[in-house]
Amino acid sequence: MTMLKPSAEYNQRAAIIEDLRAGHSVTEIIRFFGYPRSIVYDVVTKYKALETVQRRFQHASEEEFLERTHHEDSRSQVERVKN
Repeated sequence: MTMLKPSAEYNQRAAIIEDLRAGHSVTEIIRFFGYPRSIVYDVVTKYKALETVQRRFQHASEEEFLERTHHEDSRSQVERVKN
């Protein structure tokens, strides 16, 4: 199996996201790497949009889990009362 080398574009996006996660501002990232503003802002916008979707999905999953466990707890309490 041949391993694919990451592209320069992939490495660029990875560096931007890594620095963003580390708390660096967009301006700091642009100055440090010398990447064009349009590229950095494009990557940041897409990353933040993905983060938002993931948070919404996680929140929905947590609510569903809490609802399910609440219903299961209610059923088990009813069963205990019946027995």
